[in-house]
Amino acid sequence: MLPFGEDNHRRNINLGGSASQSTHAALLDRARALRTARREDKKKEEAALKIQRWVRPQGVLRSLREELKARFDLGLENTSGTGVSNS
Repeated sequence: MLPFGEDNHRRNINLGGSASQSTHAALLDRARALRTARREDKKKEEAALKIQRWVRPQGVLRSLREELKARFDLGLENTSGTGVSNS
């Protein structure tokens, strides 16, 4: 018989399955959990940036102190034994 008339019914097929359907409350809980995770990740990243902002200049300051100390020590070595007095 040809498919003309009211006998032509389309089957309703749910491809999602019952396990993939979630309730409104579960959806809200998942969104809340994701939001909390993003907030915690942002706090961790900001904390890491604060630490990096403090640590990075420390190496530069250390090398600058060493250079100034070396120049000072070199200056003391050059002036010692010359007999120059400030009186």
